[in-house]
Amino acid sequence: MTPYTEFAELLRQAASAAGQPDIPDFDMRDPIAKLGLDSIVMFEVVGYFEQQLQLRLPDDRLARVRTVQDLADLVEDCRSA
Repeated sequence: MTPYTEFAELLRQAASAAGQPDIPDFDMRDPIAKLGLDSIVMFEVVGYFEQQLQLRLPDDRLARVRTVQDLADLVEDCRSA
């Protein structure tokens, strides 16, 4: 499994756990907004990542996330820390 497919699957699982199981196909360069995830669902998605991966995503860095790739990079940075 490539890092892209691993992250895409994790994002789909997180969205489903947050009550939004049908996010559209996406490219890593797509804006988060294209996924149709509102702020409440995104809050739950972040919590899912933190719980499943046992990490903390800093609020100041989350505020700068605009694209799926931004989110994937942030998760990877926090996993490596």
